[in-house]
Amino acid sequence: MNLSGASQSSAVEFRMTEMTNDQVTFENPNHDFPKKISYKLISIGEMEVFLNGMENGTFGEDRFSFVRNEM
Repeated sequence: MNLSGASQSSAVEFRMTEMTNDQVTFENPNHDFPKKISYKLISIGEMEVFLNGMENGTFGEDRFSFVRNEM
């Protein structure tokens, strides 16, 4: 998995470290933030994404929820 931010000029590589029926996790312990990205399937059409790791000496986590809209 590659994660690139607006302030970075190159992609950041993350390795898949865990996969279950409803979750997949990628990690890069050398990256500043996030160090870990997890995608969790909540239900059909609903997913949560967790970004976490150390940020400025303290643990930080961002959480995003996605819901599929029917058109």
